[in-house]
Amino acid sequence: MNAASRRINKNTRFFCSQATWGSRRSRPGGQDHTGNMPNALALEAASAAHDGIDDSDRHNGDRARASLKQCGSQIILFFVLSMLSALGPAPSLAQDFIEDVQKMYIAYYGRPGDPGGLTFWSSKIREANGDLTLIAENFGNSKEFTDRFGSLSDSELVDNIYLQLLGRSADPEGLNFYVGKLQSNEPGWSLASIALRIIDGVPRGSADDSLIDNRLEFAGTFVRAVSDGLLTYEGDEQASALSSILSTVTMDPDSLTNAISSIYNDGDSDNVVDVYDLCPSTSTGIGVDSTGCPAVALDAFRFLSQSTYGVRPGDIDALLRNGTGQLAYDRWLKEQAKLPPTLSLKLVIDEIRRQGVASATAEVHGIRTDVWMQIAMTAEDQLRQRMAFALSQIFVISDQGAPSKYPLMVADFYDTLIAHALGNYRDLFEAVTLHPAMGLYLSMMGNRKSLPGTTLRPDENYARESMQLFSIGLSLLNQDGTRVEDATGAEIPTYGQAEVSSFARTFTGWNWACWWYATEGSCNFEEVSGENYDGADQNGGTSNQVKPMAHYENYHDSDEKQLLTYSGVTPIGGVIPAGTDGPRALGMALDNLFYHPNVPPFISRQLIQRLVTSNPSPGYVQRVADMFKDDGTGVRGNLFAVARAILLDPEARPQPGAEKAGKLKEPLLKVLQTWRAFNGRTANGRFTTQAFCCPGAGDPRSVLGQSPNQSPSVFNFYSPFYSPGGEIAQQGLVSPEMQLALESLLGQQLSYYAVQSIWRSRPNSSDELLPDDKFHSGAGDLLHLDFSPYIDMAGEPDALMNALSETLFGDSDQLSPQLRDGIRRLMDAYGPGPSPDADSEQVEIWQQRRVREAVFLILVSPEFAVQ
Repeated sequence: MNAASRRINKNTRFFCSQATWGSRRSRPGGQDHTGNMPNALALEAASAAHDGIDDSDRHNGDRARASLKQCGSQIILFFVLSMLSALGPAPSLAQDFIEDVQKMYIAYYGRPGDPGGLTFWSSKIREANGDLTLIAENFGNSKEFTDRFGSLSDSELVDNIYLQLLGRSADPEGLNFYVGKLQSNEPGWSLASIALRIIDGVPRGSADDSLIDNRLEFAGTFVRAVSDGLLTYEGDEQASALSSILSTVTMDPDSLTNAISSIYNDGDSDNVVDVYDLCPSTSTGIGVDSTGCPAVALDAFRFLSQSTYGVRPGDIDALLRNGTGQLAYDRWLKEQAKLPPTLSLKLVIDEIRRQGVASATAEVHGIRTDVWMQIAMTAEDQLRQRMAFALSQIFVISDQGAPSKYPLMVADFYDTLIAHALGNYRDLFEAVTLHPAMGLYLSMMGNRKSLPGTTLRPDENYARESMQLFSIGLSLLNQDGTRVEDATGAEIPTYGQAEVSSFARTFTGWNWACWWYATEGSCNFEEVSGENYDGADQNGGTSNQVKPMAHYENYHDSDEKQLLTYSGVTPIGGVIPAGTDGPRALGMALDNLFYHPNVPPFISRQLIQRLVTSNPSPGYVQRVADMFKDDGTGVRGNLFAVARAILLDPEARPQPGAEKAGKLKEPLLKVLQTWRAFNGRTANGRFTTQAFCCPGAGDPRSVLGQSPNQSPSVFNFYSPFYSPGGEIAQQGLVSPEMQLALESLLGQQLSYYAVQSIWRSRPNSSDELLPDDKFHSGAGDLLHLDFSPYIDMAGEPDALMNALSETLFGDSDQLSPQLRDGIRRLMDAYGPGPSPDADSEQVEIWQQRRVREAVFLILVSPEFAVQ
């Protein structure tokens, strides 16, 4: 695994760099024919959005809102520009032979290569046009090699390569073959080429393959730690110790963790290396000093941004207590997997009782969303919650459809996603299929067999979506996610009408389960219904709104059904035999989909898109799909293993300036990241949708176009294949979240961030949060951001911008020169500072204004628009 490819990406601005609005080029003079402004002028337009509004205006909401509207299209254009600003990528670093050299170090010396040696030999091989005989001659004649292995015969040398690469002796056939080649003096055969051929010949997914991956991972972790200055390496005297540690690494993941742990210590001179102190804490930002180890902090910040709802103060320090890099991340992931799931249904019921509202009213959908916000902000099982949100955009149901009458059912459906988010995809598939919310939404509930002599036929809605959206997609895929083509270059469909009809007939006979107080015989397919759920049975039985649908065999089509066929198909031949009962038939149908070869790449690509990047490379998709197929223990569909593969992949946090990296932030996630970064709080301790506006009028959809389980259709808020017109489409790329970049929404969001950062912020952490907010009366639920760590920096623009950059990006130098210039000019508009005889209140107002303006411009900047 290429260690260099894991280095820190300090600029994931791909979508900002790859497009202009409508692919219109800028004309001379800095302004194009659309009226779009250069970035610097756009900053001025944004600052004008609240020009002239000071603290006295907080008492006058109408004037404030009117001032925001005066900028009209300029505000919208700025926000569009902030997501589409052209920022050119930095040159990539050539690392073409690093991995080959690392393999040679392990094969020849049984230890990782040091950064200097890896770079030196990689450049030499590159100069020799990839000729590995150069490294073979030099490694074979080195003092380290001759001291340790110089007396070995050819057979012993080849066997030693097996031991150091695979942890076992060579098999007789392989030993005879490679010794013969070594002694034949044939061109292209050397110990170096033999080592590479041994590695390349290992079957993917085998025990040997896992062992090699683990040893390369150990080597890569060591090299990164030395490169980042966290470990020291002093040469030959430590080589033997490193070799001993590497030899303990097997295919067992725990052996890798233990080996990496053993190279870290608390200053014990007997250990192989000494560890510098981890990044020291400071009193501002995320708690990482930019002069300490910024590269490590930045990478950790990016990891947490991908795996949580946002980085809070102190999160980086907590993560780095586990070590650094992949070691720390892997430990954190495993700790997250052990946490119990934070579920919403009981919290929704408690809030219904507290407010005294009826459980079937529209108000409850608002309460359900409020509880979702509360969990996103406060729950410790962040990985599970973030995965559940990603899955909710694959297994889509919405309260905008048939489940609108059953808000508690919708809450329980989301809990189903949470409960299975780190479990097995097959279990999740079945739980979702049988959940009454899905049954209602995609009309599988009440689906019945054909009636002879009538036009009644099984409903095909769920049959189609279970294939198109939940499992295999529309076209056959290679395991790297690319489409399979026929001889004419056309895509090959995964299914046709015949398969849709067969699955529709399979999914017949399911309806509401009986009430908990009723017996199966006292209700039937026709009579049972989903009555309003009041939560009275939380300590007893469960309402049928949260019970899996029940099967009624008399309404099931038990004729033979031909499902999908593929190599290794299950059931045999893809056929459900005649007479198979409904529950068994459903299980066979779900197995038929689950084991289809399309499922790993189809689902893996979408999860990568939701967590990391909109345009993963085929290699990235294949690595994750391979883990979906087999987690190393023979288990298919292990979602924790899939999440781990996504977040620990080299492409998850690529090199600076890497093209196609990152993604536009989802509007809802961008807001949550802001709240968590600035330790957002409310007067009553609740996090609700009122934060988006005012009492009784808060709704994330009206501002963001997005809210949990409220998409306009089963196709989510946006398509994973959406590609806006212009350069992105021309390059064959996608940007799903841009489907929400509508003028109406962008204007709403600009207004929201102005209100949130300028009027709803606390200058001091000790300031009391009043139930009656100064801007909106009676707003105990309104969320305020904590700017107290930054107030004393108001007079030092560079220090303030560095601290805010650390808080929002994980590093002090992530703000572009254009953005820094815009912030500085806006701060200067408030003058150099109060006069020496100014009272404390005047000083505080001046400080607050400067900090708030700086935060606002960053929140609506191109930098903060992308992940």
